[in-house]
Amino acid sequence: MKIKMISTTPGSVDGIRVTTYLAGETYDLGGNAGECDLAAAFVAAGLATEAPDDDPVTPQAGEGGRRKTRATHAG
Repeated sequence: MKIKMISTTPGSVDGIRVTTYLAGETYDLGGNAGECDLAAAFVAAGLATEAPDDDPVTPQAGEGGRRKTRATHAG
């Protein structure tokens, strides 16, 4: 699912790494079940809207993107 963020919000597709999704940016979150669930949760909470297919996508971390990612540590 391609989404456009309405507000800057942290989220995690795997329960380990937390990524900051930036307001005004478009993300393609449909590569796996965790991404699909996160995208649906953002839309349901009013934090994002579904984006049209022709909306340019913000590069993901590791692709020259500017998303900030941090690992969470248990214990």
